[in-house]
Amino acid sequence: MDHLYAGDLYSLISYYAAKGKPIPEPFIWWVMKCLASALVQMEDSSRARSHARKENDETVVLVDMKPSNIFLDATRGDEFVVYPRPVIGDFGSAHLTYKEEPTNVANRLSITWTRGFLAPELDKPDTPNEEKIDNTDRDEDMTDHRMNYSGYDKDEEMNDIDQDDAKPTWPVLYSWTNVWQLGKTIESMMRIETHPKDRNWKDPKDRESRIEVDPPHHKAEPDFLYSEDLVDIVFQCQRFDPKSRPTPGDLLDMVKSFAPFYTLQMDIWGTETWVAQQYEDMGILTDDHRRAMKASIKKRADAGKLWFLHDFEDQNLAKLYRDLDLDIPPDCELIWRPQRFRYRIGQIFGAEEPQLVETLEDLDTPERSKNNKRPRTDEAITMTPSRKKRRI
Repeated sequence: MDHLYAGDLYSLISYYAAKGKPIPEPFIWWVMKCLASALVQMEDSSRARSHARKENDETVVLVDMKPSNIFLDATRGDEFVVYPRPVIGDFGSAHLTYKEEPTNVANRLSITWTRGFLAPELDKPDTPNEEKIDNTDRDEDMTDHRMNYSGYDKDEEMNDIDQDDAKPTWPVLYSWTNVWQLGKTIESMMRIETHPKDRNWKDPKDRESRIEVDPPHHKAEPDFLYSEDLVDIVFQCQRFDPKSRPTPGDLLDMVKSFAPFYTLQMDIWGTETWVAQQYEDMGILTDDHRRAMKASIKKRADAGKLWFLHDFEDQNLAKLYRDLDLDIPPDCELIWRPQRFRYRIGQIFGAEEPQLVETLEDLDTPERSKNNKRPRTDEAITMTPSRKKRRI
């Protein structure tokens, strides 16, 4: 099992919230594409099983999708290589179900959920016994966890459910539940909110997302606006009527269709093809240009702008990228963590690190201690923050 040491979306949102700065839109499109792809994969895998029940519509409902359950993998793929890859985790609350499953229709599925990320169909008016979990020893983002108990003995056979109880009186849990929570997660990124408020589903005015009429506001950049297409997709994902939401497949198609207009080339930035094109465009360098580049590369390395290259599987590509002396555009640059934490993206602070082979022979390297450990610095330090614990 891989160790996803780059943190999670909760930590990233917390950092940007503290700064009052918007999370770059290209990264948000990348997150939405990865999550939508995961939802499609869950549907396809569920229905491909040889013993699948109602194989035409069986799927996995996550129930508790939220930023702290979406981890960041620093391993680079073949697109968006300068960004970590989001990975859905914590399937402990998930159910493998389908629309006509009696326990689902009768509202007898035991669920664990988090306040602020509760889809309408999860907050049913006839929900059975509800208990707030004691999370005294758990992280801050977990303190709003609640559990709904199904109200029947866990050994009870599904076939013993009274069919009168199985008549649908409220939308069942299904793929549309995952889509709603995906939309809420993306809106949390846009609003840099870690603990969004619950909706009052009884109030018609509170049933739909207000992201269209009340766009995200950021103190550090009050004039910043996300694209209308991103806002619209997030709104559509959170429609009160589950059937009005896009399916996972439709959502993925929408993201693939619109994202290229807003990713600002971050989908190809740093890839092998992109690097080769930059060298072709750069042409032959003069001696003065080479000297200027050496000084610039050293300055960028000292500032921590190149550490993410240690997570490139192809280190030859990493050093070629570095020697281009091109910074990620400020509007696209992703900052993981504040400086007071002890871990960096790509390696543990102070651990032995792989050397990037210099292609410019006389390029100065940052000063190191006698044991060849990376010097302490204020840049690009990363770790999931230690959060205050609170008794509830």
